[in-house]
Amino acid sequence: MAEAASSDYLRATSNDPFLVDEPAFHQLADVEPKALDVQSVDAYIIANQITLLDLSVFKRIRPEELVNGAWIGKEKAEKAPNVVEFTRRFNQISLWATREILHAPSAALRVARLECFIKIAKKLYEHNNLNGVVAVLSGLQSAPIHRLTQTWKAVTDKYTQRFEKLQRLVSESENYKAMREHLATTRLPCIPYLGMFLADLMHIPQPPRSSAADYQRRFSAIVDDLIRFQQSEYTFDVVGFIREYLLADRFSEETLKQLEKDNYALSLQIEPKGADDPAMIASVVERLAIATPKKGSFPTRLRPQGQ
Repeated sequence: MAEAASSDYLRATSNDPFLVDEPAFHQLADVEPKALDVQSVDAYIIANQITLLDLSVFKRIRPEELVNGAWIGKEKAEKAPNVVEFTRRFNQISLWATREILHAPSAALRVARLECFIKIAKKLYEHNNLNGVVAVLSGLQSAPIHRLTQTWKAVTDKYTQRFEKLQRLVSESENYKAMREHLATTRLPCIPYLGMFLADLMHIPQPPRSSAADYQRRFSAIVDDLIRFQQSEYTFDVVGFIREYLLADRFSEETLKQLEKDNYALSLQIEPKGADDPAMIASVVERLAIATPKKGSFPTRLRPQGQ
């Protein structure tokens, strides 16, 4: 990409607090993906690339992957490979946000990175990528980040208000009332929060509790809604090195709990445990979007730990 096009990706003459170094675009392109500073790239472009990656997997989900909880259990990788991959994408974004904040080299940069991810979440909302919004907020509300009281206190009012507004949009309150209202009136393109749809599917009464015809009618209504959103298209350019950066941290489902423990230990080093600190934390697998909902309930995603 020509250097003249760099203004499309980095605002070199901006006073935006997220652009710490304001390096030229061609300089960033030479950086190893894992070494790229998230604050060095416009949040709009990061949200673009997250959305393109999310969409490519979301569009591949097939109706048969959604039958009888095919996305859970020992055979989920064979029965619902794209739902599993979409789950992995969600987990990856959530864990990435958590780790970037925790590994900030100073308190000031930690606050700046937290604000940066709030800005990324807002851009994802502007792109109508609700699954991406919930993924980022899940990372910000994970126990290792949520408990950083001093860090949160230093966040400016502007970003606190943005964060709270996004929380209200994706809240599970009243069975995701705000999100459902948004989806009912929104236009394409849109990537919905898949966890809500999977919870809906899990709560359809199956025979003999209901007739086969009623089950099929309700199942088809949910799947048809997802298929409508799968017609979405985005026209963002692919930015290779940012895409590689976002895909750099790959981990297995088996390592998630250990990563969560490591993150919590690091959080304790940053801000030692106080009397009001949550004593227990949930694993990433249990708290993330596409966890198996308990009977009679919907997954809790954004409720602060310890409340």
